[in-house]
Amino acid sequence: MISKKENEILKNWKGNLKKPVVSICCTTYNHEKYISQAIDSFLAQVTEFPFEVIIRDDASTDKTAEIIRNYEENFPNILKPIYETENGFKKGIKPLPLVISQVKGKYVAICEGDDFWVDENKLQKQVDFLENNPDFSICFHSVIELYESSGEKKISNLNQKENTTIKDLAECNYIHTCSCVFRKSYEELPYWFLNSQMPFTDYAIHLINAQYGKIKFLNETMAVYRIHDGGVWSVKSESYKKRKLIIFLNLLKDKFDSEINEILLKQMYMSCSDLIRKKFR
Repeated sequence: MISKKENEILKNWKGNLKKPVVSICCTTYNHEKYISQAIDSFLAQVTEFPFEVIIRDDASTDKTAEIIRNYEENFPNILKPIYETENGFKKGIKPLPLVISQVKGKYVAICEGDDFWVDENKLQKQVDFLENNPDFSICFHSVIELYESSGEKKISNLNQKENTTIKDLAECNYIHTCSCVFRKSYEELPYWFLNSQMPFTDYAIHLINAQYGKIKFLNETMAVYRIHDGGVWSVKSESYKKRKLIIFLNLLKDKFDSEINEILLKQMYMSCSDLIRKKFR
């Protein structure tokens, strides 16, 4: 556990300490090996503004919930845990919409329980940018992709354009979830996002937010995205991932304006073609 005490974090905050500027959303399941590093990286953030950490444990069978409770005891004004008694993912309930629906902040940051941040000024930098640029709704950055089995590391988003829009995002998702901070521009989340059968909820929330402004890429590496055998997504085959993407795009093909719907539909057709080619190769 981080050596910093809660009062050391709170003393730097300006304004109403009970009204967070940023809500950090963390979903976790059986991340006993990783969750402390994730939470420590949240609490290590040096900010002028209040933030909250909403962390949802999906009925882990290891010591993840126990570790979170220990942090809750030491950081009761910052940590806002949700402890599930039954695993919702096995029932098709996606965790991210449930957590995002609970946020109180003006801005939202996302990081899953097996990833972590490596820059203590990450939140301050991203919020400063969004505060000074109201025509942008999303701010993200490079991450280190860490392959745990081999120890190999790669930097994401090489040659990434600095400014993009929802049109670019509709063609493919280039935003790592653990790098993203977005402005909470919507009053209510759309019903289809809350649909328990919706795959790729991180991609979906990016598309929702990109309707309200441009997307900024900061050319800094401020987080680690961990790829390991225990990851729900990383162990799946490429054909499985492609099928899920097709389902996702089919669900979204009529949820935006006509131009964006057309781009999403085109991506779906291309994904179908790729899957067919691989099947008969």
